[in-house]
Amino acid sequence: MKEIAAYDYTDESSETLYQVVRFEPKEFRARRPDGNGGWIYGLNGINRVPYRLHDIHGARVVVVCEGEKDADNVHRLGLPATCATGGANGWSESLAEYFRGKRIAVIPDNDEPGERYAAEVAQNLHGIAEMVKVVRLPGLPEKGDVTDWIEAGGTKSLLLELINEVSEYKPAVVSEDPDPLRRVMPAPEPYPVDALPPVLRAVVRKTADIYQCPPALAGQSFIGAVALAVQGHADVEIDGRTVPLCVFIITVGESGERKSAIDKLALSPVHDHQRNLHDSYQLQVAEWEAEKLTWKKQRDDILKSKNTLATKSNLIELGLEPYPPLEPMLVCEEPTYEAIQKTLHRGHPSLGLFSDEGGRFIGGHAMNTDNRLKTSAGLSGFWDGKSVTRTRAGEGNITLYGKRLSMHLMIQPVVLDEILSSDILTQQGLLTRCLLTCPESTIGKRKYQEQSIYVTTEYREFCAVMATALETALPTREGTHNELEPRRLVLSPKAKQAYMGFHDHIESLMGEDRPLHPVRGYASKAAEHALRLAGVFALIEDLSAEEILVDQMEYGITLVQHYLEEVLRLSHNRLDDPVLILAERCLAWIQSQGELISLPDLYNLGPNAVRSKDKALDVMRVLEEHRWAAPIPGGCEVKGKHRRQVWRVTQ
Repeated sequence: MKEIAAYDYTDESSETLYQVVRFEPKEFRARRPDGNGGWIYGLNGINRVPYRLHDIHGARVVVVCEGEKDADNVHRLGLPATCATGGANGWSESLAEYFRGKRIAVIPDNDEPGERYAAEVAQNLHGIAEMVKVVRLPGLPEKGDVTDWIEAGGTKSLLLELINEVSEYKPAVVSEDPDPLRRVMPAPEPYPVDALPPVLRAVVRKTADIYQCPPALAGQSFIGAVALAVQGHADVEIDGRTVPLCVFIITVGESGERKSAIDKLALSPVHDHQRNLHDSYQLQVAEWEAEKLTWKKQRDDILKSKNTLATKSNLIELGLEPYPPLEPMLVCEEPTYEAIQKTLHRGHPSLGLFSDEGGRFIGGHAMNTDNRLKTSAGLSGFWDGKSVTRTRAGEGNITLYGKRLSMHLMIQPVVLDEILSSDILTQQGLLTRCLLTCPESTIGKRKYQEQSIYVTTEYREFCAVMATALETALPTREGTHNELEPRRLVLSPKAKQAYMGFHDHIESLMGEDRPLHPVRGYASKAAEHALRLAGVFALIEDLSAEEILVDQMEYGITLVQHYLEEVLRLSHNRLDDPVLILAERCLAWIQSQGELISLPDLYNLGPNAVRSKDKALDVMRVLEEHRWAAPIPGGCEVKGKHRRQVWRVTQ
C-alpha cells in the first residue's frame, strides 16, 4: 500500500493528537504519536475530536463534511469545515459538545451512507447547536461529494447561498393527534342490578358501594357463585327438552380492579363448605378403609365355601366393594380438561372452574395450541349437560353421567383480545356459551369506605342462602354415589310466554342485515342463557321451587339483553382489518420500549405475530399512515447500533 495523504487531528491549540492516513488502494488507518517522533497505529486511549478542531473552535458557522479531503477543500473556499474520524460511519455523540451554540451546515455525499450520516449528525446536534441545516448539493453524480461540486465550479458564495436557502433541520416528529388505528369502542351500558333477585340485588349493591368496584364485576361474581351452589339440584324442562343450570361467565377488568377481592367474597361460602368437607373427608377415609377390610374379609370367607350356588348368592348379597368417599373438591382454578374429568369422577358431581386470574387458564397447558380445541369442546359439552367418556390405555375407561360444571374467569383486557381473536374459541362455540361483560373501570375514582362487608345484613343473608344450597344433599340416581339426577323445574304459564316472546324477538334480529347478525352465534343461545339464569334465580329464592315464575324469567331476559349488548360492543373492534389489530398490538409493545424503534428490533424482539421483515414493514406503514410513527431519514443509532430504518413513535 502507498501512503498518499495524512490528515492531522489537532486540539484547540493545533497540537496533533492523532492522524488519519489514506493509502492507495483506498484504505484509511488511524495512528497516534509514540512520543519519539514515530507513530503507533490505532487510537487506544485517545479521545476522538472533530477534524480541524483548531480551525472550527472559534468559528460561528461550521460546515460538517463526510471526509477529511472534503473538509480541506471547503476550508480552501474560506469556510471553517470539519468531519468525523471514520467518515460516514464515524460520527459519535461525544463530538456534540464541540459544536454547542454554533450554526451547522451538514453536507452529505450523494448516496445512502451519506444520507444516513447527515441524519445522524443533524439529529445529534439538534438542540445543542444554535441551528442545524442539511445541505444537498445540486448536480452531484451518484456517490458524488462536495469536492466534486467544487471541482465542477462551486464557490464560497454559491455554497453560502445554498446554505441560506435550506430550511432549518427539524427532527422527525409524530403528529400530536394521530388517528386511532381502530374504531373507538363505545362505553358499556349500565349493568342492570335491578334484574337480580332481591338477595343478590342487595349484596351486589352493598359490595359495589363498599369496594367501590363496577356493579357488573360484583354481579358476575355473585351470579357465578350461586350457579355453582344450585346447579346440581335441578334442571329446567321445557317442551321435552332438559336444560342444565350450568352458567359460564367471563368478566373483564384491569389489574387493580379488585377482581380477586370480589371473587374471594362471593366464593367464601363455597370455600368454607369445601373446608368442612375436607375436614370430614379424613374421617370418611378411615371409615372406608375399615369397611373395605371388612368387606374383603367377608368376601374371602364366602369364597371358601364349596357350595357354588350359596357362594354366588352370598356374593350378590354382599354387594360391590364400598365406594371411596368423594374427594372434597368444589372449585378448581386452572385445571386441564383431563383433571376436570378425574375430579368429577372421584369427587362431588358439581364443580366450579373459577379463577380471578383467568389469564393463567387461557394461557396455560389446558388452552395451549395443542389442547385448545379439545378443552374448548370438552367445556362446551359440560355446559350442554352431555355425558363424558374418557378412554386411556393405562388408566381404564371413565364414563361421566350426571355431572355439572359452572365457570367464571376474570381476565384482563389483553386476554380478552386473545380470546376474541381465537378462531377456535369463537367458531367452536365456547365463547357463545359465556356471559361476557367488560365494565368501565372505577380505578382513580374510589373513596375508602369505613365498613366491612362481612358484617352487613346483605352479605349474611347471601351466605345463609348459599349455605342452604351447599349443605342440602344433591339428588343422585339410585345405586350410584355421585351421579346427579336433578329434579325438573318447569316454567309457569306466564314465564313460558315471556320466554317464547324473547326467543322469537331474538330470532327476528339475527337475519341478514339485522342488528344481531354479526353475533348470531351468541344470539342463538340467548334464550337458553336467559332460561338458565331464571332457573338459578328460582332456586336461590326457594331451593325447593318446582317452577320458574315470570319475574324470574324476566330477570334472566333483562340480564341476557345486557350481555348481548356487551358482545356486540366488544366484537365491534374484532370486525376490523387483522392488519390494524396487529398494528395496535405492535404499537403497545413499541411504546413500552421507548421513543425509537428500528425495523430489526421489531421483527426480532416484538410480538410473535411479527417475525419477518416484510410483516414488520407492513406494520410500520400502517403506523405511519395513522401518524403514530414518523421515519427518521437515513436512520440513527438505536440501543448502541446504527440502524438504517428507524421510526420515532408517539407515546
